[in-house]
Amino acid sequence: MKMNLIPIEMMSQRINSFFLDMRAPISKIFSGDEDFFAIFYGSYAYRTASENSDLDLLVVSQKVDIKAVEALKDLVFDAHHKYKMSLDFDIPYETKLVQSLNFMASACSGEGLIEDEKWSIRPFQKERDVLTSEKFLKRFFIAMMANPHIFITGNYSLYQKLRLTATRNLLRALISINKISKINVDQAVKLLCGSGEETGEMFLGFHHSHSCYAYLQEYIGRILHGMGAKTTYVDDQITYDFTNLDLLKSEILEC
Repeated sequence: MKMNLIPIEMMSQRINSFFLDMRAPISKIFSGDEDFFAIFYGSYAYRTASENSDLDLLVVSQKVDIKAVEALKDLVFDAHHKYKMSLDFDIPYETKLVQSLNFMASACSGEGLIEDEKWSIRPFQKERDVLTSEKFLKRFFIAMMANPHIFITGNYSLYQKLRLTATRNLLRALISINKISKINVDQAVKLLCGSGEETGEMFLGFHHSHSCYAYLQEYIGRILHGMGAKTTYVDDQITYDFTNLDLLKSEILEC
């Protein structure tokens, strides 16, 4: 069923309201932690939210305690109540809402995509025991970090470091799994979006949509350019040569 998108002006006003309502309280909750950050992601970050969309918020922190989680849940639930938005509980909300920096560093380093020391992105079943497993959550968060975000507050340099590492490792995984030595931006975007039943939330969270393609075309081009591959022009497109397989090894992030 096709959802009616919130008009862009109304969506901008709503995002601004979310930002103003949450920035100061989140900063206060994590005031003793220099290594934290908060972001919005999902449909509001893509500017494709409908009236039925929920608000996706993630806080990454050195310390995760029950009081902080409960305070954040109250903020998010208040926003959903204010705008009559539905809540998505496929993954326990506190799990999506707050993650430790160590967990996110391991996720962005590709631990959720490695089996027997090789890159692997397997199909999964949308069942609770799978969606709450450490392996799946690391896969979810590495992909989420490569999707668009709205930065709210915290350590922006740390956020950028995690985001860059996650995106590079996603590309390394896909290039290696598909046994590709040379790739251009269009090909990389198609790999990220997947195909058949393995696409969207059942794959890496990227959809075959205009908004997603437009975002990936610009973002992935910049990331590929900085991965150390040789570049050539093929059919008027920049092609990146990953014949050197060392470029496809996981980039380990230490925080």
